[in-house]
Amino acid sequence: MNDENDVKRNTNKQNQSIGKLTFEEIYQRLEAISRELEDGSTPLEKSFVLFEEGQKLVKKCHQMLDNAEKRLKVITEGKEGFEVKEKSIG
Repeated sequence: MNDENDVKRNTNKQNQSIGKLTFEEIYQRLEAISRELEDGSTPLEKSFVLFEEGQKLVKKCHQMLDNAEKRLKVITEGKEGFEVKEKSIG
C-alpha cells in the first residue's frame, strides 16, 4: 500500500510541473512512459497512473501545437523582396 501512495504523490508533483515543460521534454517523457508500459513488468496501479500522466502530456502537446499553428508565419514575396506576415489559422 505504501508503494501506491508513493506513486500517487510522485504523480501529483509531476502533474503540477507539466505546465513548465517544453514540447521536447514532454515528448521525451511520453517515450519513457511508453517504454515502461510496454515492458510488461509495471504493476497495474502504476500502469494506470502512468497512462493518466501520458494522457495529460498528450493534451498539453496538442495545446502547444495548436498555439504554434496559430502563430504560423507565412513568407510571401512582396515588391521589395520577401516579407513575413502573421497568419491566423482557423
